[in-house]
Amino acid sequence: MAKLRRQVRRTKEVLSANTGAPFSVEELHEGKDFQSSIKRKEFEALAGPYWKRVAGPLTTLLSRNKLSAKDVDAVELLGGGSRVPKLQAELSAALGGRHLDRHLDADEAVVLGAGLFAANLSSSFRLRKFGMTDIASFGVSFESNDLHLPAVTAAPAKDAAAGSKAAKKSKKGMKAAAAEEEAVEPLASSKSGQVVKNLLPAGKKLPIKRAIKYNNLTIDGFSFELRYNASSVHGLPPGVERPELASYTVAGIQDAIKRYNQSGVTTLRFEADYSSLLHFSSAECVVELEVIEDKVIEVPVPANDTDAAAPKATDAAAGKDAAKDAAAAADKAVNAEKMEAAGDGAAKDEQQGDKKQGD
Repeated sequence: MAKLRRQVRRTKEVLSANTGAPFSVEELHEGKDFQSSIKRKEFEALAGPYWKRVAGPLTTLLSRNKLSAKDVDAVELLGGGSRVPKLQAELSAALGGRHLDRHLDADEAVVLGAGLFAANLSSSFRLRKFGMTDIASFGVSFESNDLHLPAVTAAPAKDAAAGSKAAKKSKKGMKAAAAEEEAVEPLASSKSGQVVKNLLPAGKKLPIKRAIKYNNLTIDGFSFELRYNASSVHGLPPGVERPELASYTVAGIQDAIKRYNQSGVTTLRFEADYSSLLHFSSAECVVELEVIEDKVIEVPVPANDTDAAAPKATDAAAGKDAAKDAAAAADKAVNAEKMEAAGDGAAKDEQQGDKKQGD
């Protein structure tokens, strides 16, 4: 059978360029060779039901984006199968008979692009970054029978000021978290009480992080499921018959309540990678507590410092007194010198007076 399949593949490739091709397999059965021939029309007739499915993905893509064949500027064919003339004719007919472009190598373009994109994501290669935007082809919903929508109540007037301050503080954290994850809108509840949320909408840019938050949960051990959103226009992926993807159970909320008297904000975090695979990364409870503590800080003074302080003070006082005594003694000495000088002058005057009287 392996020999037969290899020859069928070769014959198909030959028919892409010729209207007829030989078909031969050596020693096909019990040492006997098989030889035959086939024409292109016969080959196309054998694959009759297949050609009806060729244009299906193309028409689906146009309908999802609400476009017509006239809105498409160019169509580039990639892949080895795009060389088949009948396939090209079916695609051209689905686009209103327009011309199909084949500027790129049908085989190498896909492989080269995949290799460059993989190298761009890897940290082992140095490659110039190039832009590429991938989207989620099929939506995924979040469903739970245990969770319910919280009651919406108006805040009292006394708590309005406190609420505004808390909102201002939370804005900074929200801006920082926005770069890492995207919060899911408020959950919607169905008529049966089941919580349903379009967790990953079809057409969302990848990769992406999503989060579902609940305030003050009291239930413990709640479960939820991730499902394909079969109700959307995209439906289920090809080959998938059931929408269920995975189911999870989250526990530990009662432990948080026993420790902090509340569960705070319970956050379920999800991540979707470039392959559009959705992962449930973590579940956490964040509780904010305000604690006010009065602390009295005593600064000890070493004993050596207190003992040394007294002699220093006395020495300083003694120095001041000595300086005062020295200044007073200096003043007395100056006054004495002045008095002596005055006495000497008076004596000289008396002696001069005596001399004048003798003469």
